[in-house]
Amino acid sequence: MSRSAIWPTFILAIIGLSLATMGTMIYRAVGDPSFAYEPQYYQKALAWDQTAAQRRRNAELAWTTILRTSAPNPATAERLLHLTVADAAGAPIAGAAVTAEVFPSLRAWDRRSLAFRPDPAGGYAADLRADLGGIWRIRLRIERGPEVFTAEFDHTIDAHPGAEASD
Repeated sequence: MSRSAIWPTFILAIIGLSLATMGTMIYRAVGDPSFAYEPQYYQKALAWDQTAAQRRRNAELAWTTILRTSAPNPATAERLLHLTVADAAGAPIAGAAVTAEVFPSLRAWDRRSLAFRPDPAGGYAADLRADLGGIWRIRLRIERGPEVFTAEFDHTIDAHPGAEASD
């Protein structure tokens, strides 16, 4: 290599390394399955006053929720979520419409909507296909007549069959 070609080759090598690094970073950023954003975040920000009012109403109602997760069904890989809802005095809340948005924290884009049904054993039940164990975000909405209660919490779902987790 001639002496006059060293600097252009060095500069081209640096540019090539820079392009390879940028390409790798773009690939990692776009292909990251754990990346997620909050859907409708702008509308939720605009509705902050309603969210704060609902939190105050939740505190007034003082309802409590207990969520238990069964072991997965070997045939379907679905788990039964069992929800118990009680009022401030500890009496069970019956006859409510219960819905939830659930998603694993590891893959927050994988959001699922659940409609709980009354459970003959008491409380409410819903089926969830939980392919991932770990921490799941649960957003509950419980409506009984004019009363609306919301709750948002993390719930651990054990990845190992036969285990039960509760909050």
